[in-house]
Amino acid sequence: MLFLVPIVSLAIGSCRKISEKYLAGVLVVLFLAIVFGRSTYFIKSQSGMEFGQNSSIEGRVASFPSTKNENTGFILHVKSLGEKVQCYINISEYDVQIKKGDVIKVTGIGYAPDRKRNPGGFDYNLYLRSKGVYSVFYADSQSLKLIRRDISPLLKPIVDFRERIIDEIEDKMDKRNGDFLKGLVFGIKSMDDDDSRIFTKGGISHVLAVSGLHVGFIYGFLLILASILKMSGKTSFIFVCILLMLYAFLCDFSISVARASSMAALHQLAKAYKLSYDTLNALFFIGCVNAAVNPLIVYTSSFLLSYSAVFAISVFYPFLKEIFSRLLKENWKKPMDALAITFVVQTFTFPIISYIFNGISLVSFILNLIVVPIAGFILLTFMTAMPLMAMFDVASGTLMSLFDRLADLCFAITESFIGHGFSYITVPTMSTSFILLYYTFLFSLAGYFYLDIRGRKAALTIWICLLWLLIVPVHFFSNNLIVTALDVGQGDSILIEAPGGENILIDGGGSYNRRIGEDVVLKALLSKNIRKLDLVICTHSHYDHIGGIVEIIDAVNIKHIMINPLEDEGFEILAERGVKAGSKIVYSKEDQKIGLSKDINMTVYYPGDNTIYLDANNSSVVLKLIYDEVSFLFTGDIEEEGERELVAMNKDLDSTILKIPHHGSNTSTTEEFLALVNPEYAIISVGRNNRYAHPSDKTLERLAGEGIKYLRTDLNGAVEFVTDGEKVNIKTYIEEHP
Repeated sequence: MLFLVPIVSLAIGSCRKISEKYLAGVLVVLFLAIVFGRSTYFIKSQSGMEFGQNSSIEGRVASFPSTKNENTGFILHVKSLGEKVQCYINISEYDVQIKKGDVIKVTGIGYAPDRKRNPGGFDYNLYLRSKGVYSVFYADSQSLKLIRRDISPLLKPIVDFRERIIDEIEDKMDKRNGDFLKGLVFGIKSMDDDDSRIFTKGGISHVLAVSGLHVGFIYGFLLILASILKMSGKTSFIFVCILLMLYAFLCDFSISVARASSMAALHQLAKAYKLSYDTLNALFFIGCVNAAVNPLIVYTSSFLLSYSAVFAISVFYPFLKEIFSRLLKENWKKPMDALAITFVVQTFTFPIISYIFNGISLVSFILNLIVVPIAGFILLTFMTAMPLMAMFDVASGTLMSLFDRLADLCFAITESFIGHGFSYITVPTMSTSFILLYYTFLFSLAGYFYLDIRGRKAALTIWICLLWLLIVPVHFFSNNLIVTALDVGQGDSILIEAPGGENILIDGGGSYNRRIGEDVVLKALLSKNIRKLDLVICTHSHYDHIGGIVEIIDAVNIKHIMINPLEDEGFEILAERGVKAGSKIVYSKEDQKIGLSKDINMTVYYPGDNTIYLDANNSSVVLKLIYDEVSFLFTGDIEEEGERELVAMNKDLDSTILKIPHHGSNTSTTEEFLALVNPEYAIISVGRNNRYAHPSDKTLERLAGEGIKYLRTDLNGAVEFVTDGEKVNIKTYIEEHP
């Protein structure tokens, strides 16, 4: 709640009279009380659906359905539950089309939306709650039954028109370009992840999500049209508001479109009735209304980026423009305006971008000047020509061919710029204290603290010192060892953070259906401000352990990569990529010591010098980490044979925390092995609803019988063990225990 301090201070400090300060203080307190009450309501509200059981639901489709990877998603308002449900169904093989307003009945299984499962992960539960949705329903495609098409006669032609246009795009354009156009015009997110990543790395992903930029293009066009038609102020207001409302409906009232349309409407209202208009006041008014309706909306990336971009332009662009007016010649001022706007938006939103994308494009300034105007031309041409395309097939074919070529041009330009290694850099997530310090610096640089006023310099100095007091102890005076078992699904990945700053990763997960390295491991590293790994240990060559490492090897500075000496053939790609990236490949060796800071030591136990290769699992590297009285035993995927040999080697296996071997399968964690380890806690890295039925009931019963407290990544998400060498504190990212 630290961010409330500058907000309250700004609201009260901007007032000059004492009476105004009191009034501002009362209004701020009242608003915060409303926000707190509404937040509590949305956070504590629970779905009435029975999760995990097969059931049937009937409801009205409340959003425009969108399809990605053959799955169609939409919000269903279920009257019997009195709530909205996020529904997914695969109807690609069936000649069925779901439309907004349809009343349908489906059978399937409901689930609670995923919370944040890993450091730096996405909180899908919070995202859906910002929409007033508390459950996810995966429907059986064969169960879909259309009850009736029940939509307002006024809206039906608009919905049908939108569907007809989308059908035209899908029928007459290349899929990639069609997905680009649907994203540009309607904000439909159907583009493949690899293709959308092109625009993310180019720093122009806002082109694919209908934003204030798009509304700005349309609003400017409508103003020109109203001027040509010589409309009066009030007529122009009605004309613009109706068409912007229509466009917002076509885009399903996305946050950024609703914000931009509302601001445009207020601007037109002020012009029509000759009232003064202030961009910041309009922005804060609309933002406060949205926050009062559902405060959780402020946590969404759309809200943060949309509102902060407008705020940056309103507050910092005039400051930069004044500097340019002093330094540049007259003929350079206008061309530099667009660059200045891009610069202030990028600079101000940097902490938000680092949190959402963990990366900054160094070519976005150029691409915004090249690709965005092309996208604007496509948007305005498309919106103007939509009626013609809907009525005349010849016009549709010709225009779609034009849009196809222009979309190809946008891809080609963007790909040519991001094809260089320096075009995009990964950045860590900034802490709250660093963010406040960053914005303090920006506002101070722009002269908004008015330091010539008595007492301001002292207050600013105290504020900065307080922020540093929050930052420094965490980064420089901690004695804690942190071991995090990441939730990588059916795989392993364990991150070790030593108090001296050394970072070790044991395995990196891996999946053929998802980019675990980029989506989970890299996000976790950057959220913890880790850009360098001193050592990556690959216990064995199975993809669910090393696939994620291959994905992140170019994004993180890895000093050493350790592999076991029994499996040369399984590590070729990893070793080749590692050497190319500057990593040193080393082999594990029995009794090898890995010294860390503050008397923390890690020792390689297995495979031994005389170990004979059996299979990949039983060749897994086994290590013990010791910090004073607390110890961890990491076991990879060894099974009964490997455990038996490890026991015969007479190592000191006694450990505080045991990483259960092989995801808790019934071929591992034997009684003899478990008795020798004698752990207080156990962590099982396992995927939800995996096809191997891991962990086995036999293993769980054995752990429970020995009184060992165990945690599972499928139920608890990532599990974090924090120890000072004496006590162990455990944090689970999902508070659900077996």
